[in-house]
Amino acid sequence: MVKKGKYKLLSYIINDSLIFYKSLNKKQRFVAFNILEAENFHQLISILNKFLNKRYLNYYSIQIDNLKKKKLFILNFEDEKKDRIIKIFNLLYQELIKKKADFICLKNEELERSFLQIIINDSNHKINLITSRNSMELKIGDLSTFIELYHINFQYLEKKSSFIHNLLDFITDLNKRGYLIFNFKVDNYDQLIISSFFIEIRKNFKNFKNIEIDVNNFYNCNVLKKENLILSKIYRLLWRSELFNKSILYNEVIEIFSSKNSHDFNDFSKINNFLEKFLFDNQISFKRFNANLLFIDQKILFFIFKKLNSRYIQNILKKYSKKYFIYILILDEIDIGKLLEIEGINLLNNVKFISPDELASLNFELIKNKEISKDT
Repeated sequence: MVKKGKYKLLSYIINDSLIFYKSLNKKQRFVAFNILEAENFHQLISILNKFLNKRYLNYYSIQIDNLKKKKLFILNFEDEKKDRIIKIFNLLYQELIKKKADFICLKNEELERSFLQIIINDSNHKINLITSRNSMELKIGDLSTFIELYHINFQYLEKKSSFIHNLLDFITDLNKRGYLIFNFKVDNYDQLIISSFFIEIRKNFKNFKNIEIDVNNFYNCNVLKKENLILSKIYRLLWRSELFNKSILYNEVIEIFSSKNSHDFNDFSKINNFLEKFLFDNQISFKRFNANLLFIDQKILFFIFKKLNSRYIQNILKKYSKKYFIYILILDEIDIGKLLEIEGINLLNNVKFISPDELASLNFELIKNKEISKDT
């Protein structure tokens, strides 16, 4: 496999939640990767951006599969000392736990598989890379995979808030498969910048149709531009790093990653209607006890309140927090900020408070991979 400067791309070590690369030159330097899986990425972005600004993270990228809609956060650390990387990662992990972020930290084989899957599914066979003017062919034995690369320019989009959802759905309607990548980093001027690209993965060389024209016509502006993926940049693809010198200030496109959405969740009845439809469409069992409470999948108590009632919420937590996962949604934005004033609330592992803006991106399936605390 090709080398990336001082690193050999398929010579890495898996250490629980981290993939480590060790430089090949005399002055050793470590590059490490961690992957988090999350459905609601808004909360993670705010935390990760803080670690970027402190230079604890070198960069991070969000990867979204257009078919599965699964969101992966690929975090990149660089340092001369391996132990320092582990320390920073643990610090970040504890911050995510403290903020009650919904995520799964991938480990060992699952971490390795998700890290490699963007270009290969198996690192145990001989790999040949063939580049042409239009695409890159990846050959493993007798099987070939073709990789097409598109730079994304979302600067001139009129409706940025729905960009991710609309683009992925449109590409899926074109019967295409691939990954949307957003790369976040801090430049030399301490500015948070972002770049993006779409990677199309296909098995058949015949009947190839460039999606650039269709997508640009759909948005009525030049959102996509086909790019050549040269062999010397294959490491950037695997590492989900910046592929082009074409970035934009994060603040100019922050609306794309904002928790605001097109749903009107300030109305009590609309929230209940949305929840019931979402659960029904996703075949998740539930029972409605009253207008304020849904019992979901025999595991979750989902409470909805217009205003904060601290005493009532304290009674709920005391009675149910050791038996069930508890979601509490409060419509009043001022009251949402008062939740953390409730004594001992940060110590409860199975309780999550959400705002109306977070509702559309919730994924109740995530908690099936978690265990309820048995602390007494």
